[in-house]
Amino acid sequence: FSGAGSRWDRLQKMLGYPEWAMDPKWRVPGATADPNLKDEFEGLFYAWLFEHTKREVWAKAREARVLAGPL
Repeated sequence: FSGAGSRWDRLQKMLGYPEWAMDPKWRVPGATADPNLKDEFEGLFYAWLFEHTKREVWAKAREARVLAGPL
């Protein structure tokens, strides 16, 4: 994923607008890399990733226009 933090609206769409992603604290530029929030974000984001196949994640990213690619 590239630039997802700077396009929070797109990432929200990709994730399906979960309640946690609607919190305004995530809209602050760089929030996902903030040392005080990074672990929380990664826990929530990784939980979402593990619920989907790589193909599903890539399709959802493309649909939401989040720059991503499978490895």
